[in-house]
Amino acid sequence: MQRFLESVSVGLGLGLGLNTPRGVYAQAPGPSPSTSGLALEFEALLELAVAHPSRHADRARDRYRHPAETLAFFGVRPDMRVAEYAPGDGWYSRLLAPYLAAQGHHRVLPLDPGSRLCRDWPHEEEERFDHVLVLRVMHRLLMGEEGRRELLRLRNLLKPGGLLGIEQHRAPPGAGPDHADGANGYLPQDLTIVFVAAHGFDFLDASEINANPHDRADHPGGVWSLLPTLACDPQREDAHRAIGESDRMTLLFRRRD
Repeated sequence: MQRFLESVSVGLGLGLGLNTPRGVYAQAPGPSPSTSGLALEFEALLELAVAHPSRHADRARDRYRHPAETLAFFGVRPDMRVAEYAPGDGWYSRLLAPYLAAQGHHRVLPLDPGSRLCRDWPHEEEERFDHVLVLRVMHRLLMGEEGRRELLRLRNLLKPGGLLGIEQHRAPPGAGPDHADGANGYLPQDLTIVFVAAHGFDFLDASEINANPHDRADHPGGVWSLLPTLACDPQREDAHRAIGESDRMTLLFRRRD
């Protein structure tokens, strides 16, 4: 996977650890959801979903994860068909389910037990979704060659022109290829954009909604040293709690056709 990223990066005239030139990626015509924003009535529904009773235990993390702002940046409307990749314990699912219940559709794509891959879905679901969300799990796709196949499968779920929203733990600027395999949970933002763009997507926009300048991304235990896992030396727990959750990139792409 690292060799693949390096070859694509060179082909696009990029170097490892450099900022990606925005002009490399075609902008789709018309305003992107990140600049046009959600209609006011959609924003109101999103706020109601954030306050939903099913999220009572989840709301403590809202100050780190900014769910309403993140979904608004991605342009997730309540009338969309949305697929959520590898939802983990369902933190975002408990928000998306009530938000999409009345007019849209929420499809969870769980991982196969013991696998880095998602379970197969029916062929008739392909090209049926307006949006696919990959939230804090992109590093899993870069841990092996199967990640390339998985991203193409996600592309096939989207309708022509459908959107892909990615939130991912971010390696520091200038991070070298040792961060390209996702083993510590962090990825370089420029290589993430290159990887996704090489699999049939146009890069639309990036947001600093989930940035955390206090996270230097140099923890011996990787991103799992921070909240909510705190898999670190007990003597470092207080310092890691003070950091909060990870520094994260928030990226928006559109299926290229």
